[in-house]
Amino acid sequence: MESVVEDIELKRKLKNSNKNINNVSFDENEEKAKFLALFPEIVAAMVNKFARVPDIASRVKKMMEYNSAGGSKARGLMTVRAYQRLESPDKITDETMRLARILGWCVELFQTSLLILDDMADKSTTRRGAVCWFRLPDVGDLAINDSLLILTIIFDMLKENFGDRSCYPDILYTFNETLRHLCFGQYDPPPKDFSQFTIEQFNRYSIDRRSYYTFKLPIYISLLLANKADKNVFNTVEEIFEEMGLLLSMQNDYNDCFGDEKVEGKAGTDIQEGKCTWLAVQALARGGDAARAQLEACYGRSDAASECRVRTLYEELRLPELYRDEERAMTNRILDRIKALPNDNKLPPMLILEMFQMIQDMRMIEYNSAGGSKARGLMTVRAYQRLESPDKITDETMRLARILGWCVELNDYIDCFGDEKENGKSGTDIQEGKCTWLAVQALARGGDAARAQLEACYGRADAASECRVRTLYEELRLPELYRDEERAMTNRILARIKALPYDNKLPPMLILEMFQMIQDMRVD
Repeated sequence: MESVVEDIELKRKLKNSNKNINNVSFDENEEKAKFLALFPEIVAAMVNKFARVPDIASRVKKMMEYNSAGGSKARGLMTVRAYQRLESPDKITDETMRLARILGWCVELFQTSLLILDDMADKSTTRRGAVCWFRLPDVGDLAINDSLLILTIIFDMLKENFGDRSCYPDILYTFNETLRHLCFGQYDPPPKDFSQFTIEQFNRYSIDRRSYYTFKLPIYISLLLANKADKNVFNTVEEIFEEMGLLLSMQNDYNDCFGDEKVEGKAGTDIQEGKCTWLAVQALARGGDAARAQLEACYGRSDAASECRVRTLYEELRLPELYRDEERAMTNRILDRIKALPNDNKLPPMLILEMFQMIQDMRMIEYNSAGGSKARGLMTVRAYQRLESPDKITDETMRLARILGWCVELNDYIDCFGDEKENGKSGTDIQEGKCTWLAVQALARGGDAARAQLEACYGRADAASECRVRTLYEELRLPELYRDEERAMTNRILARIKALPYDNKLPPMLILEMFQMIQDMRVD
């Protein structure tokens, strides 16, 4: 909690002391809604451009919608935030904000184009929780062409919206320069060429891959839109952006290996591809000849056994603990460097802090809010709709109801953080020895023999003990008992709802809808 308080104080100090930043209000949720609302208009404009070739128009629509779904839209929103913070307040209009959002979508589509190619190179299976574009039946290697087509769409958007502005040539150059750095960053050392797996190589590739298009691109094109571009604007913050890029690369590498596909939205492939990652570099640096021999035998191989041995090596070298320590240290260094910037810095420290926090916050919220039915949050909204007087329901009150719903969802995830069942993984009740309905029924129906079996096996983590407990449950016919009891309880609940008076303070229809919502989402 202390670090949170310090961070709030840092933001307040920077906001009050910096003269290069305007303090116009910025509602992140409202802006994201406006940003997303612009996308159908962008898609429609591109589809219309290809209207003379219906097949291409249809493919462009599908390609843009499929590949832009999901994700935090952090880089696009950072572009809008940067413009709003850097522009003079009297020059911010609905039209300039629309242009800032178009620039933001150009950044997002730029990333989309690169991710399509990245997924092909990595032979990935999923991206943002969906099957990778190139793996769809009617796509395949044509994804390369699709990626290039998206780049042409970006250039079209820039010409149509900024072609008559003096900033247009520099915006084009900035996108091209960013693409060049990204290309440099893809020249990783050859797989398993461990002589090149050094922290210096990792840092160089990470800066090219992450720093430019995550931080520099959104800021510089925003400065161009505000007519405040300066070639020396990054001089005082170069090292900060580089370290922010290194932190993102380290986090990405760690999550590729130890993250959960369901919450990361993609399956990790770094080990199979033999990539020069932060984990591999640290293993070679800390594990000596034994670690090198293990990696030479297993790294860069696609079989599950080799991948497992590499993960085990990382754990034996305590790299997860090292990662957490290094992540914390890097975050603190970045915040200290932002705090040390002069108040009259060309890039306001407050803006840099906001961009850093936006990336980190969206990673955290995506991780903890991924998956799930969102039933409790949706029930909050449904309850408000049913209970409020119709004449008092407005867009603003519905927005507040949805915010309350998300508060419920986030609280639920935080409460359950680390609970594998909530995250869609295998259950752990048997291993944890929990007092569950199944365990209670087994003790009540199985007598001394069941008790002895549970005393020997319940609450143990090995697979054999878990299997014996499951077998006991089946022998006692608890699955059949569960289905009978579930049916009987459902009927009792429905009968009780039906018996409620129509003028009940909580409308019977609302209670029925909430019950059905939970049941329907369980089925989904």
